[in-house]
Amino acid sequence: MRFNCRDIINRKTMSKLNYSEEDLKKVAETVREQCAKVAWKQFEDASMSGLCAEGAIESAVGAVQALDLDEIIRNIQQNDD
Repeated sequence: MRFNCRDIINRKTMSKLNYSEEDLKKVAETVREQCAKVAWKQFEDASMSGLCAEGAIESAVGAVQALDLDEIIRNIQQNDD
């Protein structure tokens, strides 16, 4: 299974993709797991650094926004090969 991150995220292209529902679910689950993982880690790190709860949450959201989606896709592809 090969994914191009831009194709997966672009809703207009979604209907043209020939990926199975199972493949897309796997990608979605992996992205969800990585988002939760990086958010909790960043929240804990920011909290321990002395940021208030709001600042730690903002830091966690920033970490999720900075996730390298192409890297996540590459990791999925490597695990499937």
